[in-house]
Amino acid sequence: MRKKLRILAAIAAPIGVAILFYLRPLWLSIADGLKPCPFHTLTGYHCPSCGNTRCIRALLEGDILSAVRNNAVIVTILVLLVLLYLETVIRIRREETRLLPRSPWFWGALPILAVVYFVVRNFVPLLMPVQI
Repeated sequence: MRKKLRILAAIAAPIGVAILFYLRPLWLSIADGLKPCPFHTLTGYHCPSCGNTRCIRALLEGDILSAVRNNAVIVTILVLLVLLYLETVIRIRREETRLLPRSPWFWGALPILAVVYFVVRNFVPLLMPVQI
């Protein structure tokens, strides 16, 4: 990535996060109006997106443990995005700083672990999304 593009990303990302938090009441009111998951309603099992809204809501309220409990994949993706952001900011000043693994094994294992998580959480109560 070119240096100017890195600088633009380094400035734009925090502005985007600040806007998201500024509009938090709007996002939370929209979340209140969402209907329950039809897949869960019909089958009793949690689909991959079950808990996404509660996870984001918990993150907006600063409750990281509840966010992980509702959907650990969303939190994992956000951690990876933060690491990517930090890597981009650091690389403005230095060359070749890597905070994220570049191994195909790592990136290949992530979707497999996510699928396993989505299946296992239907049978392990500790991993199930918190019902409101």
